[in-house]
Amino acid sequence: MNCFCCGREVFIARKVKIRRWCEYEAWRGGPDSAAYKAYEEEMTYRWGVVCPGCYLTLDNSSGAADISGQFFNLAGASRGDRARTIGVQQYLQWQRSEADRL
Repeated sequence: MNCFCCGREVFIARKVKIRRWCEYEAWRGGPDSAAYKAYEEEMTYRWGVVCPGCYLTLDNSSGAADISGQFFNLAGASRGDRARTIGVQQYLQWQRSEADRL
């Protein structure tokens, strides 16, 4: 499995609700525009895995940090050392269950 933030291959990770932060320029359109809907979709928290190092960086009061030149943000439920630690087997099981949903 690879870390969502830094891309490193890891064998133990934290399963977190995370998003890659991006800014929205108002000139692209209002709330009914396709650009704004894409922005909302991009800013939605999603489940992902992060390596222990990135988790330590992100697990702060704001849940935000710059990692490898990109800005990431953890949901409140994943902060405060509350994110579950998973290994490769748990990750594969989670991926299989997500695939079964499709």
